[in-house]
Amino acid sequence: MLFRSFGVVANVNVNRNGAGAITVNCTNGVAYAVGLGVGVHGGGTVTSRRMQKIVGGAQTIDYGIFSNNGRNVNWGQTIGTDTVGGTGTGAAQTLTAFGRIPGGQGVKPIGGYSDTVQVIVTY
Repeated sequence: MLFRSFGVVANVNVNRNGAGAITVNCTNGVAYAVGLGVGVHGGGTVTSRRMQKIVGGAQTIDYGIFSNNGRNVNWGQTIGTDTVGGTGTGAAQTLTAFGRIPGGQGVKPIGGYSDTVQVIVTY
């Protein structure tokens, strides 16, 4: 999954949204669950993910990954609680992950920020 970009954040007081795709290819008729890990840059839980400045510092920006366009259903890694499930068709199926950088985090140093999140497919 890759959020191509949240774009340039000009106003730190408003939410900034992005989206990415996860492709799953499972055997026809086999149930699966897709979970998303906590990320590598702190936060410690799937509800408190952080991106870190790529060059020149340890500054972070909080963000979330959600399973719905309304961005109010967190996408985590606990099967039956906050994962996204489906049934394989034998062909590639695309799931959309909806990201949000919440406003109100204050001014951050200019630059790129990133995180790496593990995608966990259970079948």
